[in-house]
Amino acid sequence: MNLIVEERVQQALRHLQRADGAKVIQAFDRLQAMDLEGLRHSNKTAKLAGPRPDMFVYKATPRLRILFRYQHRNEPSLIIEDIVSHDLLERHFSSRKAQ
Repeated sequence: MNLIVEERVQQALRHLQRADGAKVIQAFDRLQAMDLEGLRHSNKTAKLAGPRPDMFVYKATPRLRILFRYQHRNEPSLIIEDIVSHDLLERHFSSRKAQ
């Protein structure tokens, strides 16, 4: 599968500690090796509830999550949108539920 990494992800990688950055890169490799069925059935992948129906989250480390979307045009691709902490993701989505 083709992997497309957005610029903000590359910037986030530069700011991670070396060990976390290495684990995120390994997670990218695992994501790239999976097909759509593998993504859907992985215990590390979840669909994000939000305005975009094609957004998913992948558990890269106990603390870090990879936000991505799946695109199937000419060639299946994963577009890596962001790297966020689990805490930030929880705060964002729990505050949306309260509205």
